[in-house]
Amino acid sequence: GYLGKAIILKCVRWTTIIHKQTIHRSSSLNNQSSAQHRPLTATIAYYVAFIALGMTTSISGPALPWLAENTSSPLDKISIIFIAGSLGYMLGSQLGGRAYDILPGHRLQAVSLLLISVATIVVPLVHSLWFLVVVLFILGAFQAVVDVGGNTLLTWIHGDKVGPFMN
Repeated sequence: GYLGKAIILKCVRWTTIIHKQTIHRSSSLNNQSSAQHRPLTATIAYYVAFIALGMTTSISGPALPWLAENTSSPLDKISIIFIAGSLGYMLGSQLGGRAYDILPGHRLQAVSLLLISVATIVVPLVHSLWFLVVVLFILGAFQAVVDVGGNTLLTWIHGDKVGPFMN
C-alpha cells in the first residue's frame, strides 16, 4: 500500500543522494592534490591526529578529582561529564560522517582539531559544572569528527589497499 510506496521512494532518494555524494567525494579527494601525491605524508598526519585524539580523550579520568574541586562539585555529580562527552561523541559521529561527504575532508579535520584544542584549553578555566558539561559535550562531538574523519580519509587515500594502514 501507501507505506510500501513511501519506503521505496525514500530508498530511491537515499540512493540518489549517496550516489551524488560518492561522486562529490571522489572529485573533492582529487582536488586535494597534496594527499593524492603524498599518501604517506597524509597517513602520518592522520596518525598524529589520532594520537592527539587519544590524549584529549584519556585526560578526563585522571583529572576528575581536580575538575570536581575546580567546579566545587562532589565526585558523584562531576561524573556527568562522562555522559556529556559520550553523548557529544555519538552526535559528532553522526554529523561528522555526513560532513565529510559534503565538506573538504582535510579542512574539516583541521578545524575539528583546532576546536578540540580550544575546548581542551577552556576546560581548566571553567568553574561551573554545567558549563564544563557543555564544553565536554562539544569536545566529545569534535573528537568523534576527528575519529570518523581519520578513518574515512585513510580509506579515501589508500582505497582498496587501506588494510595495513587501518587499526
